Amino acid sequence: MHRKKGKFMLFAVILSCLMVSSSFVGLLNSTYRLTPENAQLLGLEEEAVLTLDDMPLRMSANLVYDSESDRIVFFGGTTRTMEPTYTDTWSFDYDTNTWTNMSPAVNPPASEWHQMAYHSGQDKVVLFGGHISGSGSDFKNSNQTWSYDLNTNTWTNLDPAIAPPAFSGGSMAYDSQSDLLVLFGGWPDSSLWDPFIAETWTFNLTANTWTNVTSSVHPSARAFTSMTYDSESDLIVMYGGFGEITFPTFTDIWTFDANTSTWTECTDTGPELLGDITYDNALDKVVFYGGSETIDEGLEYCHSEIWVYDTNTDVWEMKTQETKPSVRTRGEIVYDSGSDRIILYGGGINFGPAYEEIYRECWVYDLNTNLWNNVDWDWKEITPEISPSPRCDAPIVYDIESDEMVMFGGWIGTDGITESYNDTWSFDYNTNTWTNMSPSTEPPGRGGHGMAYDEHNDVIIMFGGSITGTTEHDNWLADTWSYSLNTNTWVNMSPSSHPPARIEPGMTYDNESLSLP
Repeated sequence: MHRKKGKFMLFAVILSCLMVSSSFVGLLNSTYRLTPENAQLLGLEEEAVLTLDDMPLRMSANLVYDSESDRIVFFGGTTRTMEPTYTDTWSFDYDTNTWTNMSPAVNPPASEWHQMAYHSGQDKVVLFGGHISGSGSDFKNSNQTWSYDLNTNTWTNLDPAIAPPAFSGGSMAYDSQSDLLVLFGGWPDSSLWDPFIAETWTFNLTANTWTNVTSSVHPSARAFTSMTYDSESDLIVMYGGFGEITFPTFTDIWTFDANTSTWTECTDTGPELLGDITYDNALDKVVFYGGSETIDEGLEYCHSEIWVYDTNTDVWEMKTQETKPSVRTRGEIVYDSGSDRIILYGGGINFGPAYEEIYRECWVYDLNTNLWNNVDWDWKEITPEISPSPRCDAPIVYDIESDEMVMFGGWIGTDGITESYNDTWSFDYNTNTWTNMSPSTEPPGRGGHGMAYDEHNDVIIMFGGSITGTTEHDNWLADTWSYSLNTNTWVNMSPSSHPPARIEPGMTYDNESLSLP
């Protein structure tokens, strides 16, 4: 709850500030971009605005979520085709929208397309393999196994006695019930045209042992697969990838039962793209984001699609959104259980062998509402089904106890305003719903009034404003009202002493003292 309150209080402050000016008429039906410049105008802390220079520019890395620390971790990657150059480890905190270069003392070798998963049983990130150098017939991969502890910021080369062959572009996920990491497929060492790998390996972190698991039925050899763990069904889920030699695109989906070492191919038809999957454990759904139709990854082949897969019913469903990330490939997604959001980072588009456009954008997707939001402070229109009519100078405040925002009144029109509203609305961000509260008693209509939430008494206090949007002092007000969202009740406080009538007053709540001196 603390996370939610902090974000929405900031949101309410921004909207309240913006609604003071009549130039923002109809803001509720428009979009707004928060930049460092206008954040300063609004009085927000400069640190609250993340600049792109603070974020890594990367593709072909791997993103995992550390549930114990509530942080996203990624390592390495590249900004050029077939040139792994990075050994940096980054963490991302969704709550504060903060990227941190962890700069541990020891790092795995620079790599791309390595396999990474979070082992929740031991609170460690495990990394295997990856492409470390070369191309064509001189393609070199690693078969090292590393673990990373975010608490101590330490990478450790586990150096197991037996390990899978050196490869990259496979997939790995942690099965918490079996306490095993499952690894499948990949691009082999030595040459891009060598046969791909169709091996299944499991890793026991406690014993530091890899085991080659053989089964008569398994997915075909492939690379660039994506894997996640469905905890509700206790199944590893693997999607797609591409094959060897001519690099055909696979769009099949398989499940692996670590208890019986059994692969099962699912039947429903879903996305026909290269992409990434993750598991939303709150809704028990596998979520896909992608991607490219072919390994060419050119602009004409790229998409920005969300699909949802249910392992219980073996059914794919495509989600459509008006606002979403630009088309891309190699974007990485991961489910952040702390915020119940799916995080997308990076990716790019291949415009040819000499140039690729690479993104460092970070987007968040909410499967509950089917909405994307760019967490680099790009605001978007969320378009609820029912909204208040367009208006100006209607303050919005956040009611912490009810976790809803409240708006009263506002002026009608833009020029020569002679009328105002006296309606009371509440907005629930979680359900994207406006509600006309229609209390039995309401203050006179007005705009340009001041409003603030009194946390101690759980009421909203309103003062002043004007019946019309003109400068005629006769229409200015000096009344004080309180509103309780819990009881949906307005009360005219009628204090014996009060400030003179005015418009556009600034109001806030002093939570240190119960009354002002």
